[in-house]
Amino acid sequence: MVRRLASASAVVLLVLAGPAPALAQAAAEADPAGPAQASPRSVSATATPDKLRLGETFTLLVEIRDANDVRYELPPDLSLGKEFDVVKVTPSRTLKDDVTTTRFELQVMLFDLGEKSVGDLSFLAMGPKGPMTLTVPGPKVTGLGDLKEGDDQAGMLDILPPVEVPVPNYTVLWIVAATLLATLAALFLWQWIKSRPKKTRLVPVAPRLPAHERALQALGTLQREDLPAQGRPKEFHFRLSEILRDYLGDRFGFLALDMTTEELLATLQRTQTPGLDYRRFEQWCREGDLVKFARQEPSAASCKQAIEEGFGFVRATAPSGPQAPAKPAERGGEAAS
Repeated sequence: MVRRLASASAVVLLVLAGPAPALAQAAAEADPAGPAQASPRSVSATATPDKLRLGETFTLLVEIRDANDVRYELPPDLSLGKEFDVVKVTPSRTLKDDVTTTRFELQVMLFDLGEKSVGDLSFLAMGPKGPMTLTVPGPKVTGLGDLKEGDDQAGMLDILPPVEVPVPNYTVLWIVAATLLATLAALFLWQWIKSRPKKTRLVPVAPRLPAHERALQALGTLQREDLPAQGRPKEFHFRLSEILRDYLGDRFGFLALDMTTEELLATLQRTQTPGLDYRRFEQWCREGDLVKFARQEPSAASCKQAIEEGFGFVRATAPSGPQAPAKPAERGGEAAS
């Protein structure tokens, strides 16, 4: 009984904390003997290309397919061995039906010759059974040298004397080609002048609504659908989170839809967000994640409060007057202030 209580506490701490260090700490506290091994539906690891020269990079793609309530993260101390250097890591997640496909795209540089095996990749997983680990064997890549096999620098020939090379003269051909092109251009111009359409009346296009108006409309539509009353609270929270993420990204100039909860909160901390109650929004995100990933069953009252707070976040951060649209932040860099 005590051990079950400790495991449940670790799950709650993990959902609230989020990042990979918190996953590792919750795994150690939940089971001192070490976390259980995850059993995803499928997992693959491929290297492209698998043959390259020293100092070149290859793409290591790891794809994990599992249930929607299991989340995978790379550890903070990622290492593939002394022969490799990880240049960039790009995670992404795709939700389809009851399966979530998690992809980690690593740009890796090779620094040794011959066939080398990429070190095993250890992932931290969090699901209904608590913290788990997943070890994925790395593929093999081959480092190539500049000389082909069997070449011998010592046996290379000396510099040969100058050799006369005949250079053909294509002046006549260039003149003929230029004449033909000029004739064709004149014919096309004449045809275009004859077939020019008459001036048409342009129909003005309605301007795109501001981000806060689009968000309020989407929230109103979601509220009228009343998904919690239909027994679909998880879908309700996913759509509610997507509406708020899309609005905040458009409002403050960053790509929020591709971010995890922790990445979104970290970006908001680095960004000027007038009107946003950051502490209340963080708590709102944590409560939504409990429903989306920890299978917590919310009440109708909590769902009503969640969407009402969503309306409040949009209205509190809506611009008070005409403003220029924010510039989207570059991937991998800090959001614009």
